[in-house]
Amino acid sequence: MFIYIISDLGSIFFGWLTTNFMKKGWSLNRARKTTLVLCGLCALPIFFAAYTTSFYVAVIIIALGTAAHQGFSSNILTMPGDLFPKYAVGSVTGIGGTLGGIAGAMMTWYAGHTDSYVPFFIYGSTAYLIATLVIHLCVPKMERAQLA
Repeated sequence: MFIYIISDLGSIFFGWLTTNFMKKGWSLNRARKTTLVLCGLCALPIFFAAYTTSFYVAVIIIALGTAAHQGFSSNILTMPGDLFPKYAVGSVTGIGGTLGGIAGAMMTWYAGHTDSYVPFFIYGSTAYLIATLVIHLCVPKMERAQLA
């Protein structure tokens, strides 16, 4: 239950943080990407959960990771509305959801064929910063796309 509560709070906090940055005059680009980086940094300790022998330390680390995940997700799921016209948001979100589902299925398959969960902890601790870098490279300046 602790992990779920912290996860919920992470979603609310990181959503609020982006909004707060924009209220202080930050651009959408700066506010959203800064929040994504902060979420990525909060997810880094997930790696250590694979090596701790303390149940409580593992729960705290995983709770921080799930809070970061939820904060990252709340910001990512808002991006199609920031970047695309209203008529395209559903399609863009659907394409992203489909790709996420395929990736989830592949990870599930891999989990059933591996002897160690360490690669999952490595992936879980670095994926958010890597995704933020990819977002920055693909969308250097967040502004609404002009579709024909």
